[in-house]
Amino acid sequence: MPNAIRNPAFGYNLTIPGEWRETKMPAGTEPFVPDRQGASPSLTAPFLLDRQVFTARPQQEWVGILTVNMAPAWDLDVQVWDRQGRSAQEWSLTFGPCDHTRVNFGPAGCVERTETIRGVTAVATTVSTISGSETISYYLERGDQMLIVRYWTD
Repeated sequence: MPNAIRNPAFGYNLTIPGEWRETKMPAGTEPFVPDRQGASPSLTAPFLLDRQVFTARPQQEWVGILTVNMAPAWDLDVQVWDRQGRSAQEWSLTFGPCDHTRVNFGPAGCVERTETIRGVTAVATTVSTISGSETISYYLERGDQMLIVRYWTD
């Protein structure tokens, strides 16, 4: 039976598989804002407003997970950021895995497209690698906030 996740503080609802649950990312894996003056990779406040990660993994699998700032493969990472006046497209190309100034995609690539999710327009990106893994991200403008829903496959 699916789980309904409501986040009234940030105005989104999700439906996740019934065996999934919310989990906390390991310490030191917080997302960051790379182009903020004086920023270090660990800077999160005040731009990251909320983050929820959902998984079907047993708790013991989360001990010692080596990851940068992404949830492990097949887990769902939901982030709410202060939009800072940027559009969803600007966010997808500046702060996401499709940032061409920080990533060389080589023969793989980043595909950006526009999708409609329950009547709301979103920018969606897919980053493919030679190994076959993909990172899929959805960027939705919500007033002064940017909602990012991301997962990757291995």
